[in-house]
Amino acid sequence: MREALLLGVPRIIFPFGVDQSGNAARVRRVRVGLSGDIRMVTADTISSMLREVERPPFRKNAARLSKLVRAHSNCEDAVAGIEGACVDDAQGFPPQEEGGLENR
Repeated sequence: MREALLLGVPRIIFPFGVDQSGNAARVRRVRVGLSGDIRMVTADTISSMLREVERPPFRKNAARLSKLVRAHSNCEDAVAGIEGACVDDAQGFPPQEEGGLENR
C-alpha cells in the first residue's frame, strides 16, 4: 500500500488475508483503486479493472494522495493529511473542492 501511495499508482486488490479487506475498503473509499473477489476473478475481469483504474478519478486521486504522503515527514502526519482530504460528504464521496479527490 505504502509504495503505491508514494508513487501515485492506482491499486487493484483481491483481498484474501487478515487486514486486506480493510485495505481494499480504504482504496475504494478514497477512489484510488478497485477490489474484487479472488474466487470469481477472470482474465476479462482483470482487463476491465486495469482499464478502469487508468482513468480519472483513480489516476488523479492517486497523484494527489502521493503529494500528501510525500509532503509529510512521518506516518502520523501523512495519515492526518490523507484523512483530511478524504472526508465524506453527505453522499459518501470524497469532496471535490480544491485539493479534494475526484469522484468521476
